[in-house]
Amino acid sequence: MNIADWGVTEKGFYCPTYDEVLAGKINSAKELFGENICTDNNTVLGKFIRLETEYDVKLLEEMEKIYYSISPATATGVSLDRDVSFARITRNTAVAAVHKIRVYGTVNHVLKKGTLVKSSSGAVFYTTADCVISEYEGLENDIERYYTDVNVKAVEAGTSGNAHDINALVNVDNDVTIIEYVKTLTAGANTESDVELRQRYNNVVDGMGTNTKSALISSLMKINGVHRVVICDNPTDDNIEISDYLTIESGKYAIIIYANSGLDTEIAEAIFMHKPFGVKQNGSTTVTLKDESGETHTVVFSYVRESLQDIEITCKVSSEFPHDGVENIKANIYEYINNLDIGEPLIYSKLYRQIYAVPGTSEITSLTVNGGTDSVYSAKDEIIRVNNITVSTTEG
Repeated sequence: MNIADWGVTEKGFYCPTYDEVLAGKINSAKELFGENICTDNNTVLGKFIRLETEYDVKLLEEMEKIYYSISPATATGVSLDRDVSFARITRNTAVAAVHKIRVYGTVNHVLKKGTLVKSSSGAVFYTTADCVISEYEGLENDIERYYTDVNVKAVEAGTSGNAHDINALVNVDNDVTIIEYVKTLTAGANTESDVELRQRYNNVVDGMGTNTKSALISSLMKINGVHRVVICDNPTDDNIEISDYLTIESGKYAIIIYANSGLDTEIAEAIFMHKPFGVKQNGSTTVTLKDESGETHTVVFSYVRESLQDIEITCKVSSEFPHDGVENIKANIYEYINNLDIGEPLIYSKLYRQIYAVPGTSEITSLTVNGGTDSVYSAKDEIIRVNNITVSTTEG
């Protein structure tokens, strides 16, 4: 391609390849010094041309990024953050996981706030409050057992904190004997990716306005911490049962939201500002608001319920199985399940694909989902997520 067609053209921005830039510089050198000038890599001129080519290619690539940064459809990174700010949305930041654990040990022993604990995979957490081992559980082998429950928060925000095998202290404490995992209180989430942010921006822009479904979704998606919004309406004469927790009555609608905890008021305010007046809602969460005149209004909606699944895998592996093969299997399972949408089922047979994708996996001898071998189907206000994955391997 002619050098005149590089950069910004009528058809957009053309970024030449390294070979194209090199060929252009060699042609220029021959025009200046004659056709017989030697420009191969063994000459001083050839080396100089190639050094300049690397610099120019890098410069052109940066120019291309600048060219595409003006549009949210093509911008990346900080440029995308700036573009979407015009729609008054910001990138969702990473969320640190919070879990509840049970600590056994010496009665009346105090565990200070900030005590570090860890999971088998190496994720580190800290206790969020002082606690005292004082609850009596009973006798075991004629020894009295005492415990306390305490919340722990991941030191690093993100999905790395979604560990369900928190079972040890980082620093030894002789007054603590056992640590057991109880449950997840807040799931960890990574910083919103460019793809996710771009999709949320599109949802917001599509819903500019008020009193429409798209406007309502747009308003809610602007909230930092809201990941997905589904609106279900019932124009029929009969009630629609979404789940045991949510029924949409005739002539009403329900807003189902997958979001971080602690956003009740922000979500309710967004709904109140954009909901169609005169149409009532159904939902499992109720928030009371006051308008500018001091009048009280009730807003209802439903949070998505997480259906947590325990995956147990036993398989035979060959010598080609990598040293981190178990972690790769877990990562594949996490990626499949934790990307399921609201109401989307977990198809049992698809788990095999994730396991066999790891080289050296020769045979899956056992695979269970919450102890069973069936697919898991979720309600329309439910999302399936991983609770714990156990992988056992034998040579074969």
